[in-house]
Amino acid sequence: MAKESINLLLSLAQIGATVLAATLTGLLIYYKITDHDHETEQVAKAVQNKLKSHPRIKEINMHSFNEYELRVLDGLIVPENIGTSFDEIGGLDHIIQELQDSIFLPLKLNLFNNNLFTVPRGILLYGPPGTGKTSLAKAIARESGYFFLSINDSLIESKFYGESQKLINAVFTVSEKLQPAIIFIDEIDAITSSRDTMSSELSNSKKSMLLQLWDGLLESKIIIIGATNRAEVIDDAFLRRMPKKIKVELPTTSGREQILRILLKDNHSPDFDFELLAEKTNGLSGSDLRELKNEAANYALKNLLKFKTLSNEDVSNFKIHTSDMEAMLYRIKNKGFRPDNASILNSDVSND
Repeated sequence: MAKESINLLLSLAQIGATVLAATLTGLLIYYKITDHDHETEQVAKAVQNKLKSHPRIKEINMHSFNEYELRVLDGLIVPENIGTSFDEIGGLDHIIQELQDSIFLPLKLNLFNNNLFTVPRGILLYGPPGTGKTSLAKAIARESGYFFLSINDSLIESKFYGESQKLINAVFTVSEKLQPAIIFIDEIDAITSSRDTMSSELSNSKKSMLLQLWDGLLESKIIIIGATNRAEVIDDAFLRRMPKKIKVELPTTSGREQILRILLKDNHSPDFDFELLAEKTNGLSGSDLRELKNEAANYALKNLLKFKTLSNEDVSNFKIHTSDMEAMLYRIKNKGFRPDNASILNSDVSND
């Protein structure tokens, strides 16, 4: 009898534990869903506030976007809000000319359906970091009036099964709703590296889906631009879908001088030696030069504050001297140069 009582108590305890576990799981799922819905609502409001003033957005009901599309829309920039134009990019005149002739002009004139012209559906900008690849892509979007949808691996990566595929699909459905549009994939190598037996099934599944959606753009006014400094690891299937490949290299001496003039505008001393700085900054990228300018400005300001309290007039007339840039140059160079990628992609590569 005692044994039966013990067994009964054990059974009741197991049932109680099961019920408790189910209850806790249910509560966890409830709060997770509630929190997820709240997060989606917040994203929707943020996206709506950012885009509601654009005439093309007004024609679209924001409620027509699902939660995945809203998350993707967070990376959308309307062309009027893109702060980069071709005139503001230095040291890349030959690349800008090529982009204007082969890409910008066909986009601007809407030559998608003209049999005499071929508008590339995919463009690969590759080269060392900080050389202006993102700026070039943004300038194309701004000058052609295309929406700019920027994505990267972290945006479409999810720890939940099936979420990544839904986000990838959302990138294309959003672009179709807003076209003409440019999908810009930063560090595209992280998403499109070669498929092999060592890759996970999920990773290969995402790549296959991306290829399939990419092929569906034939009737759309959508261009994909990828940027990378590791083009050699990109799967051949993706390389074929980016027939226009342009290497964006570190600026030459004259290119660095042009970049410095654009960065400093009129905020330099009359005797500023651009040629000297261009010579001394060999190996630096456009991004490095921007950082050098910022460091030099802070350095000059701190030195000036040692001797006087600045008035509004002093701030308005504040100028950078050659010596300020030279003093901070060691900081930038001590960070080390980034090695250029080996010459790759023997066919369809523009280098001039």
